[in-house]
Amino acid sequence: MKFTVDYNKNIPDIRLVYEKEDYSIETLPVINSSDFTIEINYLNLTVINRQVHQIWGCFPVSKDMQCNLQIPPHRKGVLKVIDELEKGFTYDITHDNKFSVFVDFAKKCLCVGKLFSDDIRISVEFMTNCIISLNKYNEFEALWLMPEDLPIL
Repeated sequence: MKFTVDYNKNIPDIRLVYEKEDYSIETLPVINSSDFTIEINYLNLTVINRQVHQIWGCFPVSKDMQCNLQIPPHRKGVLKVIDELEKGFTYDITHDNKFSVFVDFAKKCLCVGKLFSDDIRISVEFMTNCIISLNKYNEFEALWLMPEDLPIL
């Protein structure tokens, strides 16, 4: 799946929240509609008119995921899907190979994907406290999330 970034539009101003009771993450306000959803591990990205508007899903954390994360340098921009995808479906970009998950409890940061990839070309904050790293083919490499209320284990 390929993405593009529009640096000329304002990013959605959302709250990214970690729900300790059910080990999940979500953006607020909640959007109850979508054209399609992109799945990364057990996280879902809601897409409307090709733009990613929301993140939600299961994200259990544990001490064995602990890592000293370095959030990549990034710019703000609206994240859009390039591919023509049929509405009403969920598209899993992990292709049955789940990405690694890392947590930095001190920085309250989560990372899903290729943490030490040399293929990262750009990193973009596409919603408040949500950063995606893309490779030279504009494909997913890593997702960086800084939610409120991340528990310290």
